[in-house]
Amino acid sequence: MASGSMKAMASGSTPDPERLDSIVPDPCPLRMPKTGTGAESLPEFLPLGHRPTMRTLRSALNNLVLGRLVVDVESIPEVPLNQEKCCQACIDRLCVMLLLPIGVVLHGRPCWVMTVRSASVMTCTVLWAACLYSAITRGSTGWERSSRWLHVSEATANLILLLLKACSVSFHEFNSHVKEAMQSQNMGPSPKSAIKRHILVIMACLTWWMIGHVAKVRLVAMSGGQMTWQVAVLPCLQWLYRAAWVLWLLRLNEFVNELVDAFCRSCASTPEGVDLAYIRWARISALVGQITRHCQTVYGVVCVTALTGGVAPIAEIFMPCSSSQSIDWMLPQLTASIAAFWLMAYVVASAAALTEKCKKAASFVNSLQACLPGQGRAEIRRLVGYMESSESGIFFGGSKLDLSLYSKLRYLTFSASVCLAVRFQTLPEKHKDQLAEQWGRFLHALAVWE
Repeated sequence: MASGSMKAMASGSTPDPERLDSIVPDPCPLRMPKTGTGAESLPEFLPLGHRPTMRTLRSALNNLVLGRLVVDVESIPEVPLNQEKCCQACIDRLCVMLLLPIGVVLHGRPCWVMTVRSASVMTCTVLWAACLYSAITRGSTGWERSSRWLHVSEATANLILLLLKACSVSFHEFNSHVKEAMQSQNMGPSPKSAIKRHILVIMACLTWWMIGHVAKVRLVAMSGGQMTWQVAVLPCLQWLYRAAWVLWLLRLNEFVNELVDAFCRSCASTPEGVDLAYIRWARISALVGQITRHCQTVYGVVCVTALTGGVAPIAEIFMPCSSSQSIDWMLPQLTASIAAFWLMAYVVASAAALTEKCKKAASFVNSLQACLPGQGRAEIRRLVGYMESSESGIFFGGSKLDLSLYSKLRYLTFSASVCLAVRFQTLPEKHKDQLAEQWGRFLHALAVWE
């Protein structure tokens, strides 16, 4: 039998494609189009002469593939000017304004981009210095003092993050590639409605936070405290930075969602074009890889600051200090931390949905085998294997942000909420009365009972 196989190989005959696919992958290189791929000039773009690590090579390859993303986006015809388009123009202007605090400019000349970037860094530096000065000079004790230093740590994290992104050449190249790809693609109604939903969620969280902030300012005035610009302005600037980073993450996730949908539509319309499908998925995988590289620090800052913001007010409720100082700061701070937590949960859910969509894209392409002959099925199986091996998705700290991880986080949140609710029932009646009185002052500051 072995001699028969050797004779078959010597005579130049090849086994059946399906049988070959079930034994070993095709060793032949993929047939890539000769125009627009750049595969023939790949070595000169990679830093092979400086003994690079695998991570450096992967990053360089992703940048190379991402630079050709503009030619791959699917164009949708423009719709006539109407009320919906006017609304979309307002949403676009709002996105532009919300992204200015982190130095991301969607439209404009390079000189304008550099000006906005420098102004954002200077503003964030002034915010950090003002937070530090306020925490040092204002007389506070107990958990209120801890809350002020948590604000300083949040301002420090925002400043470090902004400096890292402002000084990163690769981050600016990544933003440039994504901006050009977004501008070259007229997004359909589904992504536009998703952007509107993201803006609505961000504005709702900002409104919820503003309610607590107004109450805080009025409580300071009612207690005869000193009204300074740090009390009124600094929290607003910190929340603008949080909203800007969240919007930037959501826009990236929505753009990848649109590319995955376009990839699935292309595979469904021309299932025989497997070679082009490889190129399209390589670009999607490169984009998701660059998002993970540049955004996992942003995810970390958004999540950590949202979780630590509620430590001080919750500790004041369940472990009150013995000092007789007013706790008017507690409920406004708790309100702000709840808004930050919901915003964090929303952006993490968006990342988990994107990872799950990349996983389901391979399942969708695999289902196309029912419409193809034997040879086409073998090609589709190899494509599905390539898509699954690419591990496309958002990663944080080496763990993939998928729906399984998100479900575990929701379970932990629910368990912690139940534990806090049970613990609240066991508080002394005197402390409950004090909290009820504080709740009444909080409502009075909002003019609910007037």
